[in-house]
Amino acid sequence: PPAARAVGAALALFALAAFPFARATAFAPPVRQWRFPRARRGELAHQLRTAAVAFVFPALAEELVFRVLLLPHPHQLRDRIVTAAAPRSHVLRILTLNTALFCAYHFEPLFHTHPRNLRLRATFVSPPFVALAAMLSVACSAVYLTTGSLIAAAVTHWIPVAIWLNFFPPSPTPPPPPPRRL
Repeated sequence: PPAARAVGAALALFALAAFPFARATAFAPPVRQWRFPRARRGELAHQLRTAAVAFVFPALAEELVFRVLLLPHPHQLRDRIVTAAAPRSHVLRILTLNTALFCAYHFEPLFHTHPRNLRLRATFVSPPFVALAAMLSVACSAVYLTTGSLIAAAVTHWIPVAIWLNFFPPSPTPPPPPPRRL
């Protein structure tokens, strides 16, 4: 199906950009430190619960707001481009504004006083996290504008978030700076 191809292509391109970037900025740990699921009782169940919750929030909820409500539906967009009512530069401005709003929204933990959010502030305001959020926003927007499907955009959002939360959980302290090369 076209939606599955769009999701697969977006996730592949996102992974090709995000993994090297996350490693270069020390946002993701080295491969030897990755947390792979183990068959221990409770750990796999916890990771499945984390993934299930991540589909509803943030993936589905955020995609409903940032794609379905804030972006024009692809049919509307195609009609406007065909009739020249919306030049491509207008579409790029909409996508740029949408990505900026998506990134700004992810500063939201700064406004909570719960102790867990206080510990995670460093993660959510780190430049690598914001850059990865921008990359993910572009991927989700591309899928939505290609397919018009909330579910396809949500799956595109959900898979990287579920992987991040389960295998590279946010650190309560900021990641160390990348090593300098001479």
